[in-house]
Amino acid sequence: MKYIILLGKKFSAIHDSLRFGKDRVFAPLVRVLPEWVTPNRITIFRTFVLIVWFPYALWRPNLSQVFVFFVIYFFDLLDGAMARLRNQTTYFGGYLDHVSDKFSNIALLVVLYQTVGPQFLFFIWWDALMATFLIIEGISKNIVLSYIRSPFEVVVRIVLWGVILVSAIRMAYA
Repeated sequence: MKYIILLGKKFSAIHDSLRFGKDRVFAPLVRVLPEWVTPNRITIFRTFVLIVWFPYALWRPNLSQVFVFFVIYFFDLLDGAMARLRNQTTYFGGYLDHVSDKFSNIALLVVLYQTVGPQFLFFIWWDALMATFLIIEGISKNIVLSYIRSPFEVVVRIVLWGVILVSAIRMAYA
């Protein structure tokens, strides 16, 4: 267990270094946005877009729905960069950001499951399980849980991107 926590801390440090690289890309946009546009407002907005979009994506599944996911993802990158660059990080914003991320990932995977095939079903259940862990982390405020969750998340994400790549290649040659 001690090694899993240490590995989780290592993954967290790597993730932080990548995050600061993304912040430099978004810095010019953050500078021109008015002060009333806050990271929490962007997170709430993208969560609202997700809530409105997801039922439609279920009703009309097609690969063009993935574009909406990328718009949501853009706002995810923007709110995090803005929070760090403006020094406006909050516990609520960080927590809502993680929960919104999980549900947007689940929405994307459901769309992919409905349009591409059943190879995405495991990842839907995985993200649902991770969303449950995030809720438990938020309620208990136990940071150790996030270090335990981190290594498993990395492995599953690598496998997910492999499945997406193989599916895209199959679709291209079908």
